[in-house]
Amino acid sequence: MYEKYQTLKKSDLVVFNRRVLASILGISYASTNPILYRLVAKGILIHLKRDCYVLADRSGETRKIANELVKPSYISLWTTLSDAGLTTQVPRVIQSVTSKRSCTIETEGLPAFQYVHLPEKLFFGFAPDAEGIFRAEPEKALLDILYVQSGNIDAGSIPWKRLQRGAVEEYLRAFPRWVIKALISAFPPSS
Repeated sequence: MYEKYQTLKKSDLVVFNRRVLASILGISYASTNPILYRLVAKGILIHLKRDCYVLADRSGETRKIANELVKPSYISLWTTLSDAGLTTQVPRVIQSVTSKRSCTIETEGLPAFQYVHLPEKLFFGFAPDAEGIFRAEPEKALLDILYVQSGNIDAGSIPWKRLQRGAVEEYLRAFPRWVIKALISAFPPSS
């Protein structure tokens, strides 16, 4: 088992499935079930969802895990604002947006991973950071929040003046008018 663990660790993958495991270990696909069962039972792997696993010693890399669990997706909403130090809100889940269906994935020992649907036309305004994690720009995350929360937002928890207004205005062009109205209502222009 130790050799298999070392081989998996050297692969540098955070999340993987049975096909990837078979390829990395050089075994048949059919042979992966008993190996996965043993690795999970020994606490070397964590079973995240159907045919999706993470090395237990990499389970702290929650943002990377979030990017890999549902594709396409990127970290956004309150998680992005919190990571950037732009809100007093502390999300209890890792929030991402996806062009697929909304879902929440819960696994013992890890935070919940929440994926919220955004239409394809609003699936932009993100880029990989230095660690390769796809994240929304904070300005886009704010607009994503307004969109998915139907305009309801705790504006007092966001330091509006620290956001780049030019970026907000650029991103707003793709959003429906009601999001613009919600933004103005939450953050009225100063006289």
